[in-house]
Amino acid sequence: MSNALYSNARAKALTNNLLGLDRLKRMLDATPNEALRILCEVDFGAGVSITNPLEFEKILYAEERKLLEFIRTTSPSKAFSDYFLIPYDYHNADAFVKEKFLKIRHLKQNTPS
Repeated sequence: MSNALYSNARAKALTNNLLGLDRLKRMLDATPNEALRILCEVDFGAGVSITNPLEFEKILYAEERKLLEFIRTTSPSKAFSDYFLIPYDYHNADAFVKEKFLKIRHLKQNTPS
């Protein structure tokens, strides 16, 4: 029970760092460099720093890893976290089959690590 309370409290505390509608609107009206600066305001990307907005995928991948780690560490049970991580397993199996048998190379594999 206390693990579930801790998980909920931690998730609620982290909602302060979400982008929010006002920041999203600012990003839509901004230049790519300004949009990148807005993302940095909320520590989007788990501390990964980029200078070129065209490298935005690096911070997206870092943020994704941060989310998956959050799920793994605050999940009340292993079954619960496994439920959320199944899409990554499926995607990676699909990418492996396509790469091995169809010779189609995927740019990125989803890794929950």
